[in-house]
Amino acid sequence: MRITWPTMRAFSVALVAVASTSGIAEAQQPTLRRFELTSFMGAFVPTGVQSNTLKNAPTLGLQGAYAFNRYLSAVGTFSWASSEDKTAFTDQDVDVFQYDIGAEAGIEKQLTSAFTL
Repeated sequence: MRITWPTMRAFSVALVAVASTSGIAEAQQPTLRRFELTSFMGAFVPTGVQSNTLKNAPTLGLQGAYAFNRYLSAVGTFSWASSEDKTAFTDQDVDVFQYDIGAEAGIEKQLTSAFTL
């Protein structure tokens, strides 16, 4: 494969453009976001006795959090899955709702200038 001059020139211009627009990231203190809302997807997999009754299904949900400070947050989760009853003779949809509320605690430890645990 032979590289032509226009191809090499376009590659060089693109490389210079990327190099000139990139900057060095400076250390910043993270800002504390008080409220946070995230969505998630997953799988509803019944186990035990319910595995004989309900089918596997996709699940959708929301998780919200309120940060009291950098180390302590209140967290709430709500999810929904639309499964089917295996034992019914007709298609019987089953809506499964799940909710949780709790607290989350954590600390940060600066191990090196580039790595935080």
